[in-house]
Amino acid sequence: MTRNATEWESQGVVVASEFAAVRVRLDTTANGPRLRVEDLDGDAVTYLEALELASLCLASDSDRRRWLAVGAYQDPVGDPEPAQMHDREQGDADVRRS
Repeated sequence: MTRNATEWESQGVVVASEFAAVRVRLDTTANGPRLRVEDLDGDAVTYLEALELASLCLASDSDRRRWLAVGAYQDPVGDPEPAQMHDREQGDADVRRS
């Protein structure tokens, strides 16, 4: 394993915006390599393996919008989809819950 791969495993990379911050690390403790994603604003951790990562690449904007569930995008009653969002697939139209 190269020095960079070892650093990637131990330290990871922080990906942050004004809405969220996560640390992504390479995890090699399972049967194969996977990504360990840690929410830095909470204590949630998830692991993503290659099949799940490939599925993310194929997901539509609509699919990804349904996954938003942090900060201003979290509905207090548990519905992770905001009441109104811009839908890039629909041009400038707003998407509203019915």
